[in-house]
Amino acid sequence: MTENTQTDEDSGSQTGLYQQQPVQPNLKRFLLVRDEDETGISGTGIVAEGIQFANGWCCLSWLTRFSSIGVYPSVEELIDIHGHNGRTVVKWCGDTDPQAEIQRVENEARAQGMDTGQD
Repeated sequence: MTENTQTDEDSGSQTGLYQQQPVQPNLKRFLLVRDEDETGISGTGIVAEGIQFANGWCCLSWLTRFSSIGVYPSVEELIDIHGHNGRTVVKWCGDTDPQAEIQRVENEARAQGMDTGQD
């Protein structure tokens, strides 16, 4: 395995290609929950599932009929794009069984009078 380094031609010194120190793995799961579908495309309730990596980057997988995957530099940017002015929120999942987390989020949504699309 080779080290990821580059040589500064003027000084002959080697510098790492990466500016940040490595971070410890720390995956965080989340669900994207929409209480109002202003575009008529994704529906309401749990519309996507995602994961945030230790470096802050997020991957989002849409659970709608138009399925796709997006990658974002931060959860804040993801919400800026898909949050629809507070109509869509991120619900962080704990370390429990994923199905239990989905049920918990759906129950919270129903308690708030939201149509989860799961009935």
